[in-house]
Amino acid sequence: MKNHITDTDTAFHTFHTLLLHLHGDIPDAMQTFARQQISQGNAIRFIKPAETLAGFLSRHRFSPKQLLLITDSEETLAAARNHSIAAAGFQRTNMPYLSAPYLFQEFSEGLGDYLRLAYCRFHGLPFVIAYTPRLVLRETCRADLPLLLSIYKEADCNAARWFFPAQDQEAFLDAYIRTMYGLHQLGMYTVLRRLDNAVIGHCGFDFKASP
Repeated sequence: MKNHITDTDTAFHTFHTLLLHLHGDIPDAMQTFARQQISQGNAIRFIKPAETLAGFLSRHRFSPKQLLLITDSEETLAAARNHSIAAAGFQRTNMPYLSAPYLFQEFSEGLGDYLRLAYCRFHGLPFVIAYTPRLVLRETCRADLPLLLSIYKEADCNAARWFFPAQDQEAFLDAYIRTMYGLHQLGMYTVLRRLDNAVIGHCGFDFKASP
């Protein structure tokens, strides 16, 4: 069995174009944030306050998976959901809370990772939590299952039973992704080699005692 991922489940998942549709004043920190995103290879597109998201998309060809939207408008958030676009809400002070699972109040230096998390959660993609020049540490996904089982079996069959149950392994992993990553924001992570995207290990934190 080859130990690398060759389909759409690549090591990194992120948006490529950031759409901003803001109706209030543009924060001073926006310029610094925009420069940071551009330096990381992301395009920035501003939608005029008077324009709708649907109107903007009708004039530009984008795949929903290319995009992440930032807005301070409840109406635009609803439009993003209708167009299958991941979104995060810019929550202004003294304004009603927006109905988005991911909200922020400042265009801070670390906002990019938070937006990437919002993107991955919306599309059901594994989130990269860390990387080095040689390795990537990301959330485990279904495509990793046969590779990780092979690694566990080669190392110690008891270790495989410690993490993966003997039966319904796919159902277990689906529930693990929803609860550990989605709710607890921690867990066991897949280790990949950046050179060829090979799955080479599994590490992290778990509530069970290790053998």
